Amino acid sequence: MRLLVSVLAGAVLGLFAGCGSEVVAPVPPPVAPPSTAVIGVTSAGQIVVTQAPPVVLQQEVIGARPSVEHVWVEGWWVWRDGRYEWHPGEWVVPPRRGAVWVAPRWERRDDGYYFVDGYWR
Repeated sequence: MRLLVSVLAGAVLGLFAGCGSEVVAPVPPPVAPPSTAVIGVTSAGQIVVTQAPPVVLQQEVIGARPSVEHVWVEGWWVWRDGRYEWHPGEWVVPPRRGAVWVAPRWERRDDGYYFVDGYWR
């Protein structure tokens, strides 16, 4: 009986593990499957696409701020499954006080559009 109670208690605690953790920064990198619009992925991991990202930004509904520590990070376009997809914005806790989010972006260069990941400065 004691063993059963211990196992059940561990299972319940396991279900709640990580529930209080905060998202520190947007992490989802763009995924580049084989596509005729993708030139390649650079040695630095940058995706190069021949097709320009959409000009129109998506309308986002910004929910209630979870806490005073949270800041809103706007959404951005990612390349996935041979097309651009919108990655929605989210409330995040910066990694340190005074940190500023530099948004990810697509840069036009001679041979295509390069994805530059966002980062905290």
